[in-house]
Amino acid sequence: MVNSFTLDRGNSRGEHKIGACWHKATGKYTANCSNPLTGRLEHLGLFLSEDEAHKAWLDKKLEHAYALASLQTDERVAKALIDKYENYII
Repeated sequence: MVNSFTLDRGNSRGEHKIGACWHKATGKYTANCSNPLTGRLEHLGLFLSEDEAHKAWLDKKLEHAYALASLQTDERVAKALIDKYENYII
């Protein structure tokens, strides 16, 4: 669960920043994030810019990282999960 949560699938996600994709029908960007606890894709909303959509994804990813970290028995793994998204570099 932890390993799949941290993958960014950079080669298959396309031209946009991670978490953001263009929604042609509305002319806006949409953001989605997979929930590691439920396995379900969560729709985060529509945004005017790719940066806003990416920020929404990053905020949700950090929220999920805290939830996933709370379930870890190894403090190093918990810390690494949180650090990855608190210090995320585009």
